[in-house]
Amino acid sequence: MKQKINKAFLQNHFTYQSWIYITLLLIATFGINLLFTVTAYTPPPEKTLIVYFIGDMFSEDEEQIAAQQAMEEVFAEYDQELIAFYGIDMSSMEGQTKYQIVLGAGEGDVLIIDKSYLRLFSGGGYGAPLGQFIENGILNIPEDELLYHEGTDAYGEPVGEQVYGVSTSNMFGLMNDYLYDNRNAMMIVTGYSKNQENAARLVQWLYDRYYDPTVPEYIDFYEDYKEQVKEYNSFNNNNQNVTPGSQNGPSGMFGY
Repeated sequence: MKQKINKAFLQNHFTYQSWIYITLLLIATFGINLLFTVTAYTPPPEKTLIVYFIGDMFSEDEEQIAAQQAMEEVFAEYDQELIAFYGIDMSSMEGQTKYQIVLGAGEGDVLIIDKSYLRLFSGGGYGAPLGQFIENGILNIPEDELLYHEGTDAYGEPVGEQVYGVSTSNMFGLMNDYLYDNRNAMMIVTGYSKNQENAARLVQWLYDRYYDPTVPEYIDFYEDYKEQVKEYNSFNNNNQNVTPGSQNGPSGMFGY
């Protein structure tokens, strides 16, 4: 016997079978999102430049603005489609894990990292020797800012002493703009980058933009101010209205 479709039938049906429609809706939504994710255009590695600032502090307020300026000022003419700056806080377990993942996955074209890592990036092909970019004029860095180390290739074979890093010791613009401690850091081009020539150009752009040998007046308060900013960020994430006292910090650096 056929069930008559009437108001009572429909009301009963949707009351007890509504989970079926909810499930179908969720599956459809997930499928559409997955479709857009899979089919979304991703620039190829040779048209992408990713910079990682690796240290215990990095302000992200201005990072993508600077990346966009790099694109507009230099890299559009080299057919680049994406430049992005990211920070990795090595003072946290999460940051250390992220660093290992980035390195293991072969991510990043330029790394700004402590000079103590020079030995690591001069071995096994992790860092690209920069001599070729100095010879062809892409890099024009003063000799005393170049970092040399005995290197090995990806197969462990010695390649002699090579330039693997560019010191950031006189790039206090990084501290002023990002609160990044540049004093004992360096820039390297990764050996696994698919875009090494443009990565070297980006190293030069960063050097030119942030070179400032003048030690900031707030340097004696830098560590304290950095901790205040960390506390502010932590409280701010919890919707607390706490503003760090920036009297001794970089003036207006983060708009606080």
